[in-house]
Amino acid sequence: TVALMAVASGAITLLARTVLPVMAVSPADAAATATRKSLPYRNSRLLAVCAVTLIGVTAHFASYTFIVPIIRDIGLGGTKASWVLIGYGVAGLVALAIVARTMDHRLPAVLVAGLAVLCLAVSLLSSISLFGTDAAATIVGVGAIVVWGAAAAVVPPILQSAAIRTSPDGAELASALYVTAFQGGI
Repeated sequence: TVALMAVASGAITLLARTVLPVMAVSPADAAATATRKSLPYRNSRLLAVCAVTLIGVTAHFASYTFIVPIIRDIGLGGTKASWVLIGYGVAGLVALAIVARTMDHRLPAVLVAGLAVLCLAVSLLSSISLFGTDAAATIVGVGAIVVWGAAAAVVPPILQSAAIRTSPDGAELASALYVTAFQGGI
């Protein structure tokens, strides 16, 4: 099937090349694309944001892969686990609505707070799984999962804003490098 997909992709490419008209480039557009912009991989601040993104996304998705067993470890299962996951998602939506305006004005502080809350929530969940479950541990565990959802939803847009702000003249390239780091982390 991979070979069939490769052949089909090649055929579609050749068909598009023969059917689609050639696009003319105006002298103004040619001059605009010929100007030299700074390359994003030479921007150390952008590379630092992308490194944090790659590490953070990898850590988040490695942990999130096991969220259902984590929910079981805090003493919940079945439909109760579904409600905890809904709480995770709703907390993310609410957190984004709350943090959006603050993020524009205090980006570094919001980033540090978001990462700290994310680390605290996941650390709390790991300590609960070590010490067993009782009613209090279940309540604290559900709270930690909801807080995890809030922080996990807030951190990626903060990091993308930070990436774009490191390269005001090359926002598209900075965003592309950030997205590449994010996808690599997944």
